[in-house]
Amino acid sequence: MQWRWLRADAPVHRREPAELPGFRSLTGYEDVRSGYRDHETFCSAHGPESWPVRLTSHSA
Repeated sequence: MQWRWLRADAPVHRREPAELPGFRSLTGYEDVRSGYRDHETFCSAHGPESWPVRLTSHSA
């Protein structure tokens, strides 16, 4: 149920830092494909906070 909500409402989801560091997750298929193909933007060396919030029309 949670994955369904994330894909529909927040395919690029940002979890705010709390007791653990914050992170972003990609749950939409096209967003994951975009991230996989764009290793410069989604490089872990830059940290997830540098990721764009909207990637595809599915993220709108």
